[in-house]
Amino acid sequence: LYRAFSQKQVRERWLPGIDATVRSATRGKYMRLDWPDGTSVQLGFAAKGRGKSQVAVQHGKLKDQASAARMKAFWGERLEALASLSI
Repeated sequence: LYRAFSQKQVRERWLPGIDATVRSATRGKYMRLDWPDGTSVQLGFAAKGRGKSQVAVQHGKLKDQASAARMKAFWGERLEALASLSI
């Protein structure tokens, strides 16, 4: 799961067309991305047993509630795409 976010080549498979930059990271635990529109994405990773893991996504610096609603739907869709990906 961490690799799906940290490695640009893997990230492109489920998050196509998004040129996010990893700003900081603690391997397997935390990552901060600079999003192309100037907002930021904070990620928290947790192991959930053999072969399972979890990511918490917080997309910050959004300008209004409409933007927040759009990004919530976007992340739901993209995380479903990630779940169906064989990495």
